[in-house]
This record gives sequence, C-alpha cells and structure tokens, in this order.
Amino acid sequence: MQVTNQAIVTGQDPDNNNVTDTSDDNSPIENDPTDTDLPEDSEISIIKTSVFNDENGDGFAQLGETISYSFEVTNSGATTLTNVTVTDPLLDGANGTLTGGPIATLAPGATDTTTFSGSYTTSSPTSMRRAYRTRLRLREHN
Repeated sequence: MQVTNQAIVTGQDPDNNNVTDTSDDNSPIENDPTDTDLPEDSEISIIKTSVFNDENGDGFAQLGETISYSFEVTNSGATTLTNVTVTDPLLDGANGTLTGGPIATLAPGATDTTTFSGSYTTSSPTSMRRAYRTRLRLREHN
C-alpha cells in the first residue's frame, strides 16, 4: 500500500508579498508528491475441530475407529493471502489423511471452512491419546 501526499505552504515576506512552495520528496523532479510505502500486515489463524466416529455404536473409543477433523482457516490480516495450505503432523502418516487445498485466494477477514478435512484411524491406545491431545492443544491456542 502506498500513500501519496503533497502540501502547499503560503506565507508573506517582510514586503507583504505572498510566498508559496509545494512540497517535494527530495528527488530531482521539482514539486513532485511524496510517496510513502506502508507495510502490509499478513496474519492467518486456524481452528481444528474433531468428531469421534463411534463406528460400532458402543459409546467408547476403540482401535480401528476414526476421528474426523475439519479446519476453519481465517485471514485475520490486512492483505489477501494466496496459495494457502494446511499441514498436520498427526494426519501425515499411515493412520491419517488430510485432503483439500490449496486455497487460491483468501481475502482479509474471509474464512474458509470447506477446503480442508482430515481423518485419523486409531491403531493403538497411544495413537488414541495422541489424536486427543492434538485436538486439545490446537483449540487452546486459538
């Protein structure tokens, strides 16, 4: 983003003659406007939500059952983001899948809730605890 500005100053000399000058930006061109480049703030946030899929319907998490994940990606900055991707170490392995993306463009203030999704199949008690802790840790940081 750039701001362009030019000012004019007017005064009177001791003989009551008007004296004026137009601002300049110290370039070789006389009386040209001053351009100021402003840094743009880029920021992104993500919320990861999980749903336990009780495939056998007994109300308990057991080996082989799955957890589905959805991702809410928000551009909380002031610039349009491009080529937005999500990575998740839990879903990047033998028991997990992460699908979707990239998001081609995400305007400031926009939220995407449909591009990315994931699934994790529990294979051991340790993997069940790991999937649960990952969900809690991501929620606490948002």
